Amino acid sequence: MESSWCPELKSLPIDEVQKLLDDETALIKFFAELPQVKEIQTRRETLAKEVEAQARKNMDRRPEYDQKRQELTATYEQLQAMRQTFDQLMQRQADLSEKYSPQMILTQLQFAARDVDEEAEQVAETFLAGSVPVEDFVTQFMEKKKLSHTRHAKEEKLKAMVEGHW
Repeated sequence: MESSWCPELKSLPIDEVQKLLDDETALIKFFAELPQVKEIQTRRETLAKEVEAQARKNMDRRPEYDQKRQELTATYEQLQAMRQTFDQLMQRQADLSEKYSPQMILTQLQFAARDVDEEAEQVAETFLAGSVPVEDFVTQFMEKKKLSHTRHAKEEKLKAMVEGHW
């Protein structure tokens, strides 16, 4: 298997090859004049020019790049702020949903009904102790009982709705 890489070297007589081996400058000059080496050198110079031209284009676009980077940074910061607001609103919604859930409203209504029943009992005890005139007792007691019955009715209705799952 014969190589066709450097036919110029193969065509030289042995004494010429020996002179090249003995003289490094002549050897370098010989190889520098080879068409393959010249082609490689030309291609290397062409690529270097292309790389330099591309680098100049990139440097010319640097202000545009910097502006886009600033815009992206600002947009990202806006996104972060919006995300934080969204998270806060979602937490608030969850809190309100829990606070105003039918079960929570029912529990609060039960407490309120119990409180007004206790207030009615206190009005009755105050009357029995003789601290309140009859007219005031009747007015206060009727208001408390009316409110108590209203709350108990609402409690029962809401309880039926909650247990029936709407």
